[in-house]
Amino acid sequence: MKKLEDIKLFRDLEEASLKYRDLEFKNKDTEIEYNTQLQNLLISYKSQLPQIKNRYDFISKQVKDQSNYYSSKNVYNTIISLNNLVSSKCDYIKNYDLDREHTCVHAVIGSTVDELSLINNSIKNKDFLKDKHTYLYIYEKISINSFMNFLALKDMSINKNLIDALSQLVLAQIQSVALVSL
Repeated sequence: MKKLEDIKLFRDLEEASLKYRDLEFKNKDTEIEYNTQLQNLLISYKSQLPQIKNRYDFISKQVKDQSNYYSSKNVYNTIISLNNLVSSKCDYIKNYDLDREHTCVHAVIGSTVDELSLINNSIKNKDFLKDKHTYLYIYEKISINSFMNFLALKDMSINKNLIDALSQLVLAQIQSVALVSL
């Protein structure tokens, strides 16, 4: 654990997770209902973590297998394109008026986007070259957690454009992590 704590990305991710902790409920009755619904969905998906990890691994394997047909230059260009897509989706979601959503949804989406943005910036800066195994471990754990958060959020009554952007963001990040791991 000490090794992880020494990595700036890990500390930044911890900070991003805590950022939305103190949001105030707008309407306590409906907020408590939505919070309970979201918590139940997250608990349900956490109990399915092995299946979610299998889906994550399947997507990663497809990306890695497909990359075998391309030159390293094409793979590098694909990573850049995926990073740009992740950045644009993060910007779209950050600029979306999340205050229109329930507080618990706002917190989960906000922290998920912040974490994926940190990973994306770390990949852009090639931080993973310092300690590939540790950085890929962090990238994978955050990407799987984001995937699980997305699955729970898609079952809530959230704006379709917001869910579509979150879906594209999570998928692009999974693909980017898969390519960086080569």
